[in-house]
Amino acid sequence: MKRRKYLSAVSVVSAASLSGCLFNLNQSTVQLGGVVAANYRDETQSLEITIREDDTEHQHVELDLPPASETEDGFAIQALECTWPAEEGAFIIESRANDEEFTLDLAAETADRESNCFVVSVTIDRIFSGLGWSITPCEDVSNPDTNVLCGFVDE
Repeated sequence: MKRRKYLSAVSVVSAASLSGCLFNLNQSTVQLGGVVAANYRDETQSLEITIREDDTEHQHVELDLPPASETEDGFAIQALECTWPAEEGAFIIESRANDEEFTLDLAAETADRESNCFVVSVTIDRIFSGLGWSITPCEDVSNPDTNVLCGFVDE
């Protein structure tokens, strides 16, 4: 690779990395509009979810989700009671199931999105590695009748 092309590529990557960091600094808080637990496996699954912000634990739940085969939709779902603050915050969602665990920094994961309100789905999947998550903007939640959105979210 010629020197000019190399220097050009390095400067573009450096600028992109720096701009991403600066953008993350601007979006350090978001509104947590709901948390849902879902089981896609054909056996009962135990799942722990902790929602915290800095050193404050807002919620810790231990759930036993029924088998997906016992539901009409092919998955068992349970929305968590919204016990965390309605205001934007630096929410961390920790989850544990089947000797797997993950920690989700919601503001960091959504820094490049336009919305400032999100619903987090914690899933136990039958096809992929098991424990996972997905993030949906509050305005894209398709069926508000399922009580997925917290009552404090503006619809």
